[in-house]
Amino acid sequence: MSNKRKVLGLDTSSLKVGWAVVSQGVERPVLIDYGLLIMQKKLRHPVRMCRFEKFVMELVKAHKVDDVAIEEMKSIQNANTVRVLQNYIAAATMATWKALGRDAVLIAQSTAHSRIGVKTLTPKQKKGMKKKEITEYNKQTVLKTINRAFNLKLGVQEYDVSDAIAIGLAGLAAP
Repeated sequence: MSNKRKVLGLDTSSLKVGWAVVSQGVERPVLIDYGLLIMQKKLRHPVRMCRFEKFVMELVKAHKVDDVAIEEMKSIQNANTVRVLQNYIAAATMATWKALGRDAVLIAQSTAHSRIGVKTLTPKQKKGMKKKEITEYNKQTVLKTINRAFNLKLGVQEYDVSDAIAIGLAGLAAP
C-alpha cells in the first residue's frame, strides 16, 4: 500500500478536531488511522491555532499523506462561529502548505455525505423538523454509515471523527 494515495480528513472546530487518514485500497478505501484532538479550552485562540497547525503538520509527515481535505463551513450561519472556524481552517491550510507545498482541499459536508452514500432528508421529510433535528439526523446517519463501512464502534461523542473519515473519503474522490 506504499504507493497508494493517502488523504488526511479534518473536521475542524476550536475545541475538538476529528481527523482521519484514509487510502484507496485494491477494492475499497482503507481507514489507516483516526482520532479526536481535544484542545485546552483555557488557552487563547492564537495559541490553540498554533498548536493545531503543528498537530496537522505532524500528522501529514507521520502518515506521509498526499493531500489534506478539510470540511468547508457552508452550512454555518452564526457569524462569530464562522469567524473563529475560518482561523482554524486557515491554520490547517497553512500546515498543509508548509508540509506539502500546496493548498488543502475544502469539501462541503453535503458533498462528503453524497460521496459516501449517505441519504439526506428530502425537503418533504425536513418539513416540520427543527434545524437541530436535521443536524442530529445527518450526524447519526454519517456515524452509522462509517461504522458499517469500517466495522467500527464509534459513538455519538465521536461525531467529529466520523465526519473526518467522511471528509477524507470525499478527498480521495476529489480531483
